[in-house]
Amino acid sequence: MFKHIPTQLESTRLMIHRLKEIDLKDVYALHKIEVVNQYLPYTTWTSYQDAQDWFERVQLRRSQGDAEQFAIKLKTDQTFIGSCIVFGFDPEVASAEFGYVLHPDHWGHGYMLEAMQMFISTLQERLNLRVLKASVEEPNVASSGLLKKLEFALTDTSVEKSGVRLQHWVKVF
Repeated sequence: MFKHIPTQLESTRLMIHRLKEIDLKDVYALHKIEVVNQYLPYTTWTSYQDAQDWFERVQLRRSQGDAEQFAIKLKTDQTFIGSCIVFGFDPEVASAEFGYVLHPDHWGHGYMLEAMQMFISTLQERLNLRVLKASVEEPNVASSGLLKKLEFALTDTSVEKSGVRLQHWVKVF
């Protein structure tokens, strides 16, 4: 399903490429940081096995055409700074969902805005999207602020069984 998305994208400062097994050590280093996982739907990783199990799920979802995971790196030295995902493509209504995570050492530099502008533009063009969705835990004001800058509209808030309040954002093309 996501084969139409190029394997690599480049902007002025960043490159995004399909996540590979070689990236796993960097993904592990990112997700063993508690603050990174604060608003994600899984716990902080405590062993490299957590990363390997996660990558197996990534590969399964990729093989089923359900999702595609990407690494975000600095263009200058290939430093891994985060990742992003597209999933839940619905061809009947031309919609999909996406998510992202950034290493705290790189917060506040505009990297995620730059990466997501490039990523969203590519998704819209290559998948002929009419609608792109994102869900954010309500206390995550940085992510909500990013979605506003990307011209998403907050459509509603729901409460999960766990008590987590999720904001639902939509961008219509």
